[in-house]
Amino acid sequence: MIAPAAVLGGVLLKRQSTNQELHDELLQRMEKEQAFRRELIDNPDDVQLIMRTIEADAQNTMWLDEAIKQHGWLDKTLVGDDGAQAAFLVVQHSPAAQFQKKCLSLLDLAVSQNEADVVNLAYLTDRVRVFDGKPQVYGTQGQPDSNGVIIPSPIEDEEHVDERRKAIGLESIAEYFKSMNEAYKTQSK
Repeated sequence: MIAPAAVLGGVLLKRQSTNQELHDELLQRMEKEQAFRRELIDNPDDVQLIMRTIEADAQNTMWLDEAIKQHGWLDKTLVGDDGAQAAFLVVQHSPAAQFQKKCLSLLDLAVSQNEADVVNLAYLTDRVRVFDGKPQVYGTQGQPDSNGVIIPSPIEDEEHVDERRKAIGLESIAEYFKSMNEAYKTQSK
């Protein structure tokens, strides 16, 4: 088995153990941005809350960009499973499309080394593709229709999307969007 590693400036770095400080900082940042998002579901028109969320996402992006420059991708070995999940969420919610694109290749490498979750790669792949005006691959991104129902953004080879989703452990697209719409309806009451 290949030792867990990250790429930093084109150099392969071997991981030895979890960096507790990075781990804790990631979890703290994730909890803060997730709290803003939970609050936004109930208060979608609160301009101050929207601006605080945007500011937190921008600060998280700058912090994570610097951490990646110093350590390479923040993978499972470096920051633990929950830390790697937090790093993914920071990237997924980043307002900087170029940063997301940069991280997509790093996340892809980490997935190939079993150092990141393939589902996270699917979500980020779709996010980057939708932002670029391309159809998504896994159907993880949606938008509200004229009735406020969240529907999938356009999907490449939509006929086979459920096969792709199943291959990485995701439920069918119909189940996913049904759950998403129920969650948003429940939380916004």
